[in-house]
Amino acid sequence: MGIRRENGYSAAVASYLTVGGRRVDIAKMNRDYLTLAEACALAPETEAQLNIIIDEKKSTQMILLNDGVTAGQREVRYSVLAPF
Repeated sequence: MGIRRENGYSAAVASYLTVGGRRVDIAKMNRDYLTLAEACALAPETEAQLNIIIDEKKSTQMILLNDGVTAGQREVRYSVLAPF
């Protein structure tokens, strides 16, 4: 459920990737890049499931981590595999 505030309402939002059965939390994202909450290493052109939960409603979409993730890196370029 969202968070009620004096001046309105804030949605409860969480996002993470599922890659090979592993959960990788996302700190923030936009339409081209996402920032991982913690560093990890993934090969270029890795497919991942993007999971976004807004007020307990989960949406998923398959994405491609174009350049992968190198050790210590947190900002990742991605593209949607099957846009609707």
